[in-house]
Amino acid sequence: MLYKIAICDDDQDFVQKLHIQVSQMLKSRGITYEIDVFSSGEALLDALSKPETVYDLYFLDIYMNELNGIDTAKAIRSDKDSAAIIFTTSSERHVFSGYEVQALQYLLKPVNEQALATALTIDLKRRYKNRYLVFKSAGMTQKVPYEEIEYIESMLKSVRLVTVNGSYESGGLISGMESMLPKLSFFRCHRGFIVNFRHVSRLNAQSIITTSGTHIPIGKTYAHATNRAFLNYIGGYGE
Repeated sequence: MLYKIAICDDDQDFVQKLHIQVSQMLKSRGITYEIDVFSSGEALLDALSKPETVYDLYFLDIYMNELNGIDTAKAIRSDKDSAAIIFTTSSERHVFSGYEVQALQYLLKPVNEQALATALTIDLKRRYKNRYLVFKSAGMTQKVPYEEIEYIESMLKSVRLVTVNGSYESGGLISGMESMLPKLSFFRCHRGFIVNFRHVSRLNAQSIITTSGTHIPIGKTYAHATNRAFLNYIGGYGE
Protein backbone atom coordinates (compact mmCIF):
# COMPACT_ATOMS: atom_id res chain seq x y z
CA MET A 1 0.00 0.00 0.00
CA LEU A 2 1.28 3.44 -0.93
CA TYR A 3 1.66 6.02 1.84
CA LYS A 4 1.35 9.44 0.17
CA ILE A 5 2.83 12.51 1.83
CA ALA A 6 2.80 16.21 0.98
CA ILE A 7 5.40 18.62 2.40
CA CYS A 8 4.43 22.27 2.09
CA ASP A 9 7.13 24.73 3.16
CA ASP A 10 8.95 27.65 1.52
CA ASP A 11 12.27 26.89 3.25
CA GLN A 12 14.03 24.60 0.77
CA ASP A 13 16.84 23.63 3.14
CA PHE A 14 14.32 22.52 5.75
CA VAL A 15 12.27 20.66 3.14
CA GLN A 16 15.31 18.75 1.95
CA LYS A 17 16.24 17.68 5.47
CA LEU A 18 12.67 16.69 6.38
CA HIS A 19 12.35 14.72 3.13
CA ILE A 20 15.48 12.74 4.02
CA GLN A 21 14.35 12.12 7.63
CA VAL A 22 10.89 10.87 6.62
CA SER A 23 12.28 8.74 3.77
CA GLN A 24 14.82 7.03 6.01
CA MET A 25 12.23 6.25 8.69
CA LEU A 26 9.73 4.78 6.23
CA LYS A 27 12.34 2.81 4.29
CA SER A 28 13.69 1.24 7.48
CA ARG A 29 10.21 -0.10 8.22
CA GLY A 30 9.44 -1.33 4.71
CA ILE A 31 6.71 1.25 4.06
CA THR A 32 6.07 2.03 0.39
CA TYR A 33 5.76 5.79 0.15
CA GLU A 34 5.66 8.80 -2.16
CA ILE A 35 6.51 12.38 -1.15
CA ASP A 36 5.48 15.51 -3.07
CA VAL A 37 6.89 18.94 -2.20
CA PHE A 38 5.13 22.31 -2.48
CA SER A 39 6.63 25.73 -1.78
CA SER A 40 3.33 27.45 -0.99
CA GLY A 41 -0.16 26.73 0.29
CA GLU A 42 -1.56 27.97 -2.99
CA ALA A 43 0.48 25.43 -4.97
CA LEU A 44 -0.69 22.61 -2.70
CA LEU A 45 -4.36 23.57 -2.94
CA ASP A 46 -4.04 23.88 -6.72
CA ALA A 47 -2.73 20.30 -6.87
CA LEU A 48 -5.56 19.14 -4.59
CA SER A 49 -8.12 20.61 -6.99
CA LYS A 50 -7.38 17.64 -9.26
CA PRO A 51 -9.50 14.58 -8.25
CA GLU A 52 -6.58 12.18 -8.65
CA THR A 53 -4.43 14.03 -6.08
CA VAL A 54 -4.90 12.51 -2.61
CA TYR A 55 -2.56 12.45 0.38
CA ASP A 56 -2.47 10.47 3.62
CA LEU A 57 -0.32 12.98 5.51
CA TYR A 58 0.47 16.68 5.23
CA PHE A 59 3.46 18.53 6.68
CA LEU A 60 2.50 22.22 6.71
CA ASP A 61 4.75 25.13 7.63
CA ILE A 62 2.73 27.66 9.63
CA TYR A 63 4.71 30.73 8.53
CA MET A 64 4.49 30.97 4.73
CA ASN A 65 4.01 33.99 2.50
CA GLU A 66 0.46 34.70 1.35
CA LEU A 67 -1.52 31.63 2.49
CA ASN A 68 -0.14 30.41 5.81
CA GLY A 69 -0.22 26.83 7.09
CA ILE A 70 -3.28 27.30 9.32
CA ASP A 71 -5.39 28.70 6.47
CA THR A 72 -4.09 26.01 4.11
CA ALA A 73 -5.16 23.36 6.63
CA LYS A 74 -8.62 24.94 6.94
CA ALA A 75 -9.01 24.81 3.16
CA ILE A 76 -7.96 21.14 3.17
CA ARG A 77 -10.48 20.30 5.89
CA SER A 78 -13.26 22.26 4.14
CA ASP A 79 -13.02 19.71 1.34
CA LYS A 80 -13.76 16.93 3.89
CA ASP A 81 -10.16 15.70 3.69
CA SER A 82 -9.52 13.59 6.81
CA ALA A 83 -5.78 13.04 6.21
CA ALA A 84 -3.34 13.64 9.06
CA ILE A 85 -1.86 17.14 9.37
CA ILE A 86 1.45 17.87 11.08
CA PHE A 87 2.42 21.52 11.50
CA THR A 88 6.09 22.48 11.37
CA THR A 89 6.90 25.78 13.00
CA SER A 90 9.57 27.82 14.74
CA SER A 91 7.11 28.98 17.41
CA GLU A 92 4.40 27.47 19.61
CA ARG A 93 2.32 30.64 19.32
CA HIS A 94 -0.33 29.09 17.06
CA VAL A 95 -0.61 25.75 18.82
CA PHE A 96 -4.25 26.22 19.84
CA SER A 97 -5.28 27.07 16.27
CA GLY A 98 -4.51 23.48 15.38
CA TYR A 99 -7.53 22.23 17.28
CA GLU A 100 -9.76 23.75 14.61
CA VAL A 101 -8.28 21.47 11.96
CA GLN A 102 -7.60 18.41 14.17
CA ALA A 103 -3.83 18.61 13.74
CA LEU A 104 -2.03 15.40 14.62
CA GLN A 105 1.11 17.09 15.92
CA TYR A 106 3.23 20.24 16.11
CA LEU A 107 6.92 19.83 15.36
CA LEU A 108 9.25 22.64 16.29
CA LYS A 109 12.06 23.48 13.86
CA PRO A 110 14.63 22.03 13.67
CA VAL A 111 12.61 18.83 13.84
CA ASN A 112 13.60 16.38 16.55
CA GLU A 113 13.93 12.90 15.01
CA GLN A 114 12.29 11.13 17.94
CA ALA A 115 9.31 13.50 17.84
CA LEU A 116 9.00 12.94 14.09
CA ALA A 117 9.19 9.15 14.52
CA THR A 118 6.48 9.28 17.19
CA ALA A 119 4.17 11.34 14.96
CA LEU A 120 4.64 8.94 12.05
CA THR A 121 4.02 5.95 14.32
CA ILE A 122 0.75 7.43 15.58
CA ASP A 123 -0.53 8.05 12.05
CA LEU A 124 0.57 4.67 10.69
CA LYS A 125 -1.06 2.80 13.56
CA ARG A 126 -4.28 4.76 13.01
CA ARG A 127 -4.16 4.25 9.26
CA TYR A 128 -3.66 0.49 9.36
CA LYS A 129 -6.05 -0.21 12.21
CA ASN A 130 -9.19 -2.12 11.22
CA ARG A 131 -8.23 -2.38 7.56
CA TYR A 132 -9.33 -5.43 5.60
CA LEU A 133 -7.99 -7.95 3.14
CA VAL A 134 -10.53 -8.75 0.44
CA PHE A 135 -10.15 -12.03 -1.48
CA LYS A 136 -12.10 -14.85 -3.14
CA SER A 137 -12.62 -18.15 -1.33
CA ALA A 138 -15.03 -20.97 -2.24
CA GLY A 139 -16.66 -18.75 -4.86
CA MET A 140 -17.43 -15.99 -2.36
CA THR A 141 -15.81 -12.64 -1.62
CA GLN A 142 -14.34 -12.61 1.87
CA LYS A 143 -13.41 -9.52 3.90
CA VAL A 144 -11.05 -10.23 6.80
CA PRO A 145 -9.45 -7.57 9.06
CA TYR A 146 -5.66 -7.58 8.78
CA GLU A 147 -5.34 -7.86 12.54
CA GLU A 148 -7.20 -11.20 12.52
CA ILE A 149 -4.83 -12.88 10.05
CA GLU A 150 -2.25 -15.03 11.84
CA TYR A 151 -0.27 -16.30 8.86
CA ILE A 152 -0.54 -17.25 5.19
CA GLU A 153 0.76 -20.49 3.74
CA SER A 154 1.52 -21.29 0.11
CA MET A 155 -0.16 -24.39 -1.31
CA LEU A 156 0.26 -25.77 -4.87
CA LYS A 157 -1.76 -23.22 -6.85
CA SER A 158 -3.47 -21.51 -3.96
CA VAL A 159 -2.81 -19.98 -0.54
CA ARG A 160 -4.26 -20.79 2.87
CA LEU A 161 -5.09 -17.89 5.13
CA VAL A 162 -5.17 -18.81 8.80
CA THR A 163 -7.04 -16.35 11.00
CA VAL A 164 -8.08 -16.25 14.64
CA ASN A 165 -11.56 -17.33 13.50
CA GLY A 166 -10.71 -20.11 11.05
CA SER A 167 -8.94 -20.61 7.72
CA TYR A 168 -9.67 -19.90 4.07
CA GLU A 169 -8.24 -21.15 0.79
CA SER A 170 -7.84 -18.71 -2.06
CA GLY A 171 -6.52 -19.19 -5.59
CA GLY A 172 -3.27 -17.60 -6.72
CA LEU A 173 0.32 -17.37 -5.59
CA ILE A 174 1.66 -16.24 -2.23
CA SER A 175 3.59 -13.45 -3.97
CA GLY A 176 0.31 -11.98 -5.18
CA MET A 177 -1.14 -12.12 -1.67
CA GLU A 178 2.05 -10.53 -0.30
CA SER A 179 1.59 -7.47 -2.54
CA MET A 180 -1.90 -6.90 -1.07
CA LEU A 181 -0.77 -6.81 2.56
CA PRO A 182 0.57 -3.81 4.51
CA LYS A 183 4.30 -4.15 5.15
CA LEU A 184 3.76 -2.56 8.52
CA SER A 185 3.09 -5.88 10.25
CA PHE A 186 3.23 -8.65 7.64
CA PHE A 187 6.52 -10.26 6.62
CA ARG A 188 7.51 -13.15 4.37
CA CYS A 189 9.73 -15.28 6.61
CA HIS A 190 9.95 -18.25 4.21
CA ARG A 191 9.22 -18.69 0.53
CA GLY A 192 6.04 -20.51 1.57
CA PHE A 193 4.92 -18.42 4.57
CA ILE A 194 3.90 -14.87 5.44
CA VAL A 195 3.46 -14.10 9.12
CA ASN A 196 1.58 -11.32 10.88
CA PHE A 197 3.96 -9.98 13.57
CA ARG A 198 0.94 -9.03 15.63
CA HIS A 199 0.43 -12.74 16.38
CA VAL A 200 4.06 -13.70 17.02
CA SER A 201 4.76 -14.98 20.51
CA ARG A 202 8.49 -15.61 20.05
CA LEU A 203 11.02 -16.58 17.42
CA ASN A 204 14.44 -18.14 17.06
CA ALA A 205 16.80 -18.64 14.13
CA GLN A 206 14.74 -21.51 12.68
CA SER A 207 11.09 -20.80 13.43
CA ILE A 208 8.37 -18.49 14.64
CA ILE A 209 5.88 -19.51 17.30
CA THR A 210 2.56 -17.74 17.00
CA THR A 211 0.21 -16.89 19.86
CA SER A 212 -1.87 -19.95 18.95
CA GLY A 213 1.19 -22.19 19.33
CA THR A 214 1.77 -22.81 15.62
CA HIS A 215 5.41 -23.24 14.54
CA ILE A 216 6.20 -21.46 11.27
CA PRO A 217 9.59 -22.14 9.63
CA ILE A 218 12.02 -19.35 8.84
CA GLY A 219 13.93 -19.88 5.61
CA LYS A 220 17.73 -19.69 5.89
CA THR A 221 17.94 -16.82 3.41
CA TYR A 222 15.11 -14.99 5.23
CA ALA A 223 16.46 -15.34 8.78
CA HIS A 224 18.39 -12.08 9.15
CA ALA A 225 15.74 -9.96 7.44
CA THR A 226 12.97 -11.58 9.51
CA ASN A 227 14.73 -10.88 12.79
CA ARG A 228 15.45 -7.28 11.80
CA ALA A 229 11.87 -6.69 10.63
CA PHE A 230 10.45 -8.10 13.87
CA LEU A 231 12.73 -5.90 15.98
CA ASN A 232 11.60 -2.87 13.93
CA TYR A 233 7.99 -3.87 14.51
CA ILE A 234 8.19 -4.26 18.28
CA GLY A 235 10.44 -1.22 18.57
CA GLY A 236 8.29 1.19 16.65
CA TYR A 237 4.89 -0.26 15.85
CA GLY A 238 4.04 -3.03 18.28
CA GLU A 239 0.67 -2.53 19.90
